[in-house]
Amino acid sequence: MSIADVENAVRGMGQILGWYERRVDDPSVAVERSAVDPLLWALDWSTWLPWECRSRYRSGVGDGADWVLFDRDGRVAALVAFNRRHTWRGYDRLSLARNSRRAGARVAVLTSGWLWEIYDLEMRNRRFNDRLAVRFKVVPERADEVPEIAEVLYRWLSKERLW
Repeated sequence: MSIADVENAVRGMGQILGWYERRVDDPSVAVERSAVDPLLWALDWSTWLPWECRSRYRSGVGDGADWVLFDRDGRVAALVAFNRRHTWRGYDRLSLARNSRRAGARVAVLTSGWLWEIYDLEMRNRRFNDRLAVRFKVVPERADEVPEIAEVLYRWLSKERLW
């Protein structure tokens, strides 16, 4: 894994999302698997190994995430919630906050693939919204922003950091 791999995954994600955007009848799960899985691979996560990463994870009644990344001790390191909308309602953040707290995650992510919000949950004694570490948008026409986006994703979600 290298930053170049993450940059390529970000570029590919933009292309995939653009293709799906023209096909509104495609299920969200197809979009998220096609767009986000390659990014997780570039960040060195083995999405096929259940002790590293699980999709459609549920840890209890009504809580879970689209992806959960585990640390080497089997604890939840990060929750990733995918929502195909380009804007989110307060409920989306509230649900992510509740699920992250219950799971004991260190990082929480809300993404549509285009828009990303990454929350640093190790900042204690703050409301969930005040733990927002970074918010960015993937715009395929802005190729000059890809290296910076790749750095942010690597810094927050790489297996090297969370494992």
